[in-house]
Amino acid sequence: MAAPQTSASATSRRPASGEVDTRPWWLKLWHTFVAFFRVSHPPVFSPEVDIQLLLAHERRMKLHHARTTEAVFLQVLLEDQRFVAILTRRNTDVESLREDLKELVAGMSTVRDPPSDVRYDDVLPLILREAWVVAVHEGKREAGLAHVAQAFATRPESQAGGVMVARGYGQATRPRGRAPQAPRFDVVLHNDDVTTMDFVIRLLMEECGFSHVTAASLTLGVHSRGRAAVRSFPTEAEARELWERVQRSIAREGFPLVVTVEQWPRSEVH
Repeated sequence: MAAPQTSASATSRRPASGEVDTRPWWLKLWHTFVAFFRVSHPPVFSPEVDIQLLLAHERRMKLHHARTTEAVFLQVLLEDQRFVAILTRRNTDVESLREDLKELVAGMSTVRDPPSDVRYDDVLPLILREAWVVAVHEGKREAGLAHVAQAFATRPESQAGGVMVARGYGQATRPRGRAPQAPRFDVVLHNDDVTTMDFVIRLLMEECGFSHVTAASLTLGVHSRGRAAVRSFPTEAEARELWERVQRSIAREGFPLVVTVEQWPRSEVH
């Protein structure tokens, strides 16, 4: 999937995890040197962030918004347990944040025929660029969910960033250890040399309810990366229900497509 391109500039930020930066001085210096050359490149995001951007586009279409806003993107992110765990570790009142965003999104203007191509408001590209800058200065090759959370917090003047900071993000950190992380169960598709892309696209549309645009993008992700999580659920039972439906469809067509259910934090279930 192509990474969104933005033009805003940004400066180095603290580690996205919110923890104390324990890198030795020479490693920080090296990362800063590398970042000087890489920060101007088009942003590269992790598969998790790419999927959330696609889902935000889908949400925007259903809401009849002209563009994908930072508020809708953050609203979609809060449906991912991994992102919720990141905010929880930074003492964020997630439930109140959800309510704030629901109110914020409900008050946004709508259009009769929303454009089907990917469009962002003025603020979202700045947040995505900021996430990329944070990742680059940490020596990462792609911006992940933690970097996106950090990027929202560095723009409290934005609507979504403002409510996230107001709900406690980053105001206090846990002195030791990590917060317990609720398990998440991903349905993962694996690439092979036989299964056709047309079939995978149709499978994702019929069994997951994706639009053709999202299904095609996810299929390209499976093809280029070798695997991709297409749906995430809070319980194994829900993930297995989708897994069983997908397996039946695959069996009817006779393709060797491999689908697994994997627990996050990482532990393969089936």
